[in-house]
Amino acid sequence: MGAKTYHGKVCKVCGTDVRRFPKSGCVLCGNEKARLKGVARTQAKPEAKEQARLDLMAEEGTENILAQEEAERLAKAEAKKEKEQVSRRRSRAKKMAEVGTDDFHEQDNARQRDWYARTGDVRRAKRRERTSKGIAGYRMIRLRTPPWLTDDEHAEMQAMYDQRDKTKKEEVDHKVPIHDHPDIAGLHVPWNLQVLTRAKNRQRSRGRVAAFTCTPQEAAAYVACGMAVWKRDIGEDGSIDWSKYPRPPR
Repeated sequence: MGAKTYHGKVCKVCGTDVRRFPKSGCVLCGNEKARLKGVARTQAKPEAKEQARLDLMAEEGTENILAQEEAERLAKAEAKKEKEQVSRRRSRAKKMAEVGTDDFHEQDNARQRDWYARTGDVRRAKRRERTSKGIAGYRMIRLRTPPWLTDDEHAEMQAMYDQRDKTKKEEVDHKVPIHDHPDIAGLHVPWNLQVLTRAKNRQRSRGRVAAFTCTPQEAAAYVACGMAVWKRDIGEDGSIDWSKYPRPPR
């Protein structure tokens, strides 16, 4: 008749007579065996995965594997942030269609004014702190510019600023931030600059993408190649003792 089960001999284990065709095995006992096998595989999977990871570290080196894992983690975080950003844009467009463009912008501007009023003390205190140290705005960039830069390197940096595509709202940003990391401070040198769009740069500054992080070994490498200096060597007024940081070989 084409059926996959039939009623036959009563099982001695579970007491049911439902059996599979054509192997003539008990349905309930077979399901229980399959479930137990699945549980065993699920429990063994993390251990096997960790063992495979350790074996791969032994073959290719621990530092390489950790660097790959960190890159994958950052890529996943970036993809998650982009997905959330797309979701926010869609929600914004949907709400704009519901309440109308003019009303939506009016409400949005009201929220921004309210936020600006509520955070005024914090913003002013942060600005006063930077100004008191003499490291605000362009003065920060001057203090982070090493004296051993050549004229060609200064011209290279200026060319990066001049050749930005202003129609795409591009900006010049520091790969190693000037003041956001607790241990190192980026320098204003050509090999520490990159061109980003304004939106991408604002996402970095506002924490909408993964913040700049590095291991102690990576921080030491940044200092060695002349991309950064240790913050412990920066004075209260933002000055740097450049005798500790000669020009690195390039």
